Amino acid sequence: DMLNTQQDFARYMELFGQVSEKTVRRMQTAPVTRVWLNKLAECARLLQFGIGTAHKAEMLALYDRMTEEQRQSPMGRRIDAYLNPAPAVGVGDRLVDGDLYDADGNLHRLAEFIGKYILLDFWSAGCGPCVQAIPELQEIARKYAGRVAVVSISQDPKPVWKEFIAEKQLVGNQWNELVDGDTRLGMRYGVKEIPHFVLIAPDGRIQDVWQGYGKGSLLEKMEQNIK
Repeated sequence: DMLNTQQDFARYMELFGQVSEKTVRRMQTAPVTRVWLNKLAECARLLQFGIGTAHKAEMLALYDRMTEEQRQSPMGRRIDAYLNPAPAVGVGDRLVDGDLYDADGNLHRLAEFIGKYILLDFWSAGCGPCVQAIPELQEIARKYAGRVAVVSISQDPKPVWKEFIAEKQLVGNQWNELVDGDTRLGMRYGVKEIPHFVLIAPDGRIQDVWQGYGKGSLLEKMEQNIK
């Protein structure tokens, strides 16, 4: 069964790559419109999953067709981030910081919590395991109060995110970059699947990284990491 699953996944990835390649080829002779920009963003985003890398040079050539005004637009900056990503960080690296906002619009930075452990939770309201992990994240915040700051970084658009916070009455550090796409901290921390967790040590270096959730898994991870 596992082999079949792996084969299905490989086939799925191959099909995605073929669609991406055909799309890029068609775009070479099409006018640069809003739809064209959306298509380039979609194809460029797949690069972070290893899809379409064989025709990345063609995507870069398409980007060269864009005007300076188009490049400076939110969509243009997103395309640039997908085509020219900053290197992802991992265990042993210094944390990457960025502008994050709470539901009231106040600006925050991860640096606020240097000196404590920081548990980053990259999540979305539409992700079942992400939602299932919320009670355990709240339990960790209580159990390790004063030692661990739990920071939930939503990947959702502002309206969806704020509605979910209100509906579920979420507490703690519920933050969002409030940018379209997953081009900033998510890319820097190598987020490809959610939930994606990053544990940062009190000295600001990344201590552990893992994905997915099963009941009790977060508490077990914290017990392994915090002595």
